[in-house]
Formats: sequence, C-alpha cells, structure tokens
Amino acid sequence: MKSVFLALLAGALTQVALAGKPVPAGALTVREIHYAAQLADDEARLTVDLTAEATGESSLPLLAGDIAVLPTKLPAGLSLRRNQAAFQIVADRAGQYSCRLELVAKISRAEPWNQISFTGPAATIASVTAQAAGTNTEVQLLTGTLLATFKANGVSGVTGFLGAETSVALRWQGKVTEVARKVLFTVDSTITAQLTPTVIKYTSRFHYDIVQGSAAQLTLTLPAAQALTKLEGEQIRDWHTTSAGDAQTLTVEFIRPLEKAGELNLFSEQIVGTGATPAATELAPPQPLGAERESGSLTLFAEDTLVEIAALNGLRQVNAPENAVVAYRFNARPLALTLKLKPVEPVISLADRVNARVEETRLVIAHNLALDVQKAGIYSLELTTPAGFAVADVRGDGLEDWKMEAGKVRVNFSTRVLGGRKLTVQLEQAWKNFPEKIIIAPLRAAGNAQETAEIGVAAAPGIRRSR
Repeated sequence: MKSVFLALLAGALTQVALAGKPVPAGALTVREIHYAAQLADDEARLTVDLTAEATGESSLPLLAGDIAVLPTKLPAGLSLRRNQAAFQIVADRAGQYSCRLELVAKISRAEPWNQISFTGPAATIASVTAQAAGTNTEVQLLTGTLLATFKANGVSGVTGFLGAETSVALRWQGKVTEVARKVLFTVDSTITAQLTPTVIKYTSRFHYDIVQGSAAQLTLTLPAAQALTKLEGEQIRDWHTTSAGDAQTLTVEFIRPLEKAGELNLFSEQIVGTGATPAATELAPPQPLGAERESGSLTLFAEDTLVEIAALNGLRQVNAPENAVVAYRFNARPLALTLKLKPVEPVISLADRVNARVEETRLVIAHNLALDVQKAGIYSLELTTPAGFAVADVRGDGLEDWKMEAGKVRVNFSTRVLGGRKLTVQLEQAWKNFPEKIIIAPLRAAGNAQETAEIGVAAAPGIRRSR
C-alpha cells in the first residue's frame, strides 16, 4: 500500500506547478467544497468538488496532510502549486471558478480501524460523504457534524458537514471484528438528591470506564413516575425512553461509539406526596444497565424540609459535605433508602413603617415593609389591605409580580426568600368630600406572622391636623 501511495504521489507532482513568484493571498474565497470518499482496506480515494471566487490575482492554502493529488485539468486562470506537504490553489485573475480534484489519502492503522485525515480550506459550505463496500462495514466521521448513516445496495457510509474546523477525518472497519469484542465497562456514579416539600430533584453523574470494546449506545433505568428533565454528554446523537410496568428504560445513542471512557449527566425529578403527617418516600435515582461493576456516592440536601431516615440497605454512611443532610457510599446495586419528609413552616416577621399624606381629594399611604423570613423560605406573601383603599404600586427587591384580589394583595418573588427583604406598598383612597376623620392601619400578613408597625401622618399645605 505504501509503494502505491508513493507512486501516485510522484505522478501527481509532475502535474502540479512548482514554486514560482509570490502570489498575493487573502482575495480567494472557497464558497463550497464537497468531499466524496471511496474507502477500502488498501485504498482511500476522494473526489473534491469546490467552488471558489477570486477578486484578483490571489492564492489560498488548499490541502495539507498525507495525500496525493492525481493529475487533473483545471479551469483557465486556476492552477495548483505544492509547498512541501501542502497544496496551494492560485487564481491569475478575478472570477468564479469550479473544479474537481482527485485525491488518494494514506491509510493509517489503529486496530481494529483504518483511518485517514487531512486538512482542507475554510469554506462557507463544506460537506463530507464517505462509503465503503459491505453492509457489515462501519464507517465513522471523526470531525464535523454527522448528518446520517446509511447501509444500502451493498455499501455502508456516512454523510455530514464540517463547521469551523477544516480537518477531514474518517475511519472504517468490518463489523466482524467489533462483534467479537464484547463491550465491558464499569461505572462510577455521583448522585445528589435535593429534597423539597413537593419534589425530589436528582443530579446523577455517571463516569464510564470501558475496559473492552466500544459502546455505540448506553442504557439506564429509572421509575416510570420520575421525569427526566435534562441529559448532558459528548457526542450524543439521540436518546429515547420506553416504559414497561413501573419502570422506564433510557437509551442513549452516540455519534461515535465510546472508547476507553465516557460521561453522562442526568437531571430528573420525583414528585413527593403532600400532607401534614411525614410521608414515607423511597429514593429511586437512575441506574446504569449492563455494567460489570458500579460504585459511587449518594448525597442528600434538604430545602425547607425535615428529613428522617426510615430504612436503608446497601449504603454506608460517610462524612457529609457542607450543607448536606447526610452522605453515603455504595459498591453495588440494588440499593434502598426510605425517608420521611415533612415541610418546615416558615417564621415570618413583618415591620411596617407607615407614612400617610393627607391631600384635599385623596389619602396616600406608603407602607415600607421590612420582611424577615426564618427556618423555611417563601416564594409569595399575601397581605390584607384596609377596606376602601386601592393598591397603586408594589416595589421591592426580587419582586416578580403582584395581584390584587378580594381586598388582598399577593406578592410573588422571582427567587426563594429566606432572611430579610424590603417591600414598599402604596395605597390610595379618593374622596368626593373631605372627611372629618381618617383611619390608618398597617398591612396584615396572612398566616402566623409577627407584626409591628410605626405610623406617621403628614398633611398637604392648607390642611390642619388635629387629634
């Protein structure tokens, strides 16, 4: 194979213009380039179709790597030059050019794969099509984005596009070799569970060590009632779930089979039953399937929730990280952990500094609220307003929106409130006739809240204040 490649390279060099006078660079642009590869165990031939545009006398690096360019006829005004291990395309004048080049690439062997790689020019559109004889052959695109794989009419192949990278890398092998090597892998799992009164949020990070073969897909299982919210990993082509009974199987397919190692990150949620009595909830984090061995850690965090361990099996308690409720290690599946969860009731303190201003036609009251939330966070606060007043405005840090309904204003926060927070609620009362007296009262918080108030009154010029 090496002698064939060198002979083709020597023949190609006689057809390529050697170095001459320097040619200006930067005014030649490749609009489209399409690589079509025919692969075999002893030869890799490629056809390169390109469309370029020149704004004047210009040149551009075209191809570099272990390749030979076969003799070809180029359009008038376009030539090809070789500079050591690279080829340069040269335009003598402005214009648009289309041409086809025939290449032979040197095959490198990385058991059980045949592989080729070289560098092409930057192009607005760059596509790759590669095929090899035999439907039992696997062809992989190692650079760019895979569009599709196909097996038809006695050939196997791939199609894809190159992005910012300009390198073309392909590898291929017969399926017989791959099937003979059974995939063996181990998994190291790092699982955290965030416990809240209504939902358990799992973050499951799986590190796969592949000790034999390569994995074109991986499968995991999780309860049917558990919702998968996000999946992260490199080179993922597609994923889907199938349900059977009270479990669902997640199948993850990869653009290129994983070799040596791989990572998967799963984010899932499990609904928790609500009620005043602590509910028994069994933790069921996602589990990899087909592993020779799995070991890892399980760490519990709680938010506004009291946690009681009811039962456990297959877990060994270890030192918990900061802010964690408890942490465990495990060396095998299945594992079991049953918890009793009870919501923590928030303790709310509300200090109201009331500033009232009496005008001829209306009463304007600004309630400057110092809100303090302890033990458990809140996402909303309900305030009761005095009768006859309209809410003109509500302002505060982290305020998402507010709504007035049936004499109450409901304030919603964009994030969980725990600790201090400032709010300002402005009320107005319009008059047709000036009243003899006015009544000013603080805002009242719904629920069991500790409340204090300070009231100050001012009058517009021309209005006398009396007690």
